[in-house]
Amino acid sequence: MVQASSIAPAFSTDRHAGLFRTRLAAHVPTAPPAPPANRPVSGSRVRVRTYPERGVVVLEVAGRLGDVIEDLDRAIQLALADGPRGVVCDLSAVPTGARPVAVDLLARAGRHVRDWPGIPEAVACADPRIREALAAHPLGANLIITTSEFSAVSMVLVSPTLVVECLRIGPHPAAPRASRNFVSHPPGPDPR
Repeated sequence: MVQASSIAPAFSTDRHAGLFRTRLAAHVPTAPPAPPANRPVSGSRVRVRTYPERGVVVLEVAGRLGDVIEDLDRAIQLALADGPRGVVCDLSAVPTGARPVAVDLLARAGRHVRDWPGIPEAVACADPRIREALAAHPLGANLIITTSEFSAVSMVLVSPTLVVECLRIGPHPAAPRASRNFVSHPPGPDPR
């Protein structure tokens, strides 16, 4: 024998919501959750805004460089994964006087150029001390360093692009010879 529940489900009376099941009033939280104890509470929110410009992904940074460097590195990796023409980090909204540790971490973004050699990466920054520190760093030498976003995008667009060709080879007795010929001979005109 099955007995019916004595708790009736609560339904929304809002005409836009329709007849969708909602939570019972006793389970609705009354206050937002408290921040975790191991994280400092910051008054300002640091942002990295991403937008495309002529095939180049521009990452616009707002806030102190030391606070945003991890988010910026993650945004660079996500942008590179999509295979854009290039990536520009616009630091024009970053206040001057960045700590040397933050500049060192920013210079390490040059490792992405080493890992993705066909996609150039530029940093646009008005602070001459940051530009000098980036140029002096061994990994920062892989970056294009300019004073404005416009010049950074222009430098990325004039950089050479890599041409990638591929050959799809099926299982056939002549496949090893076809792959050797493809690798050893320079690419010719498209036969199509």
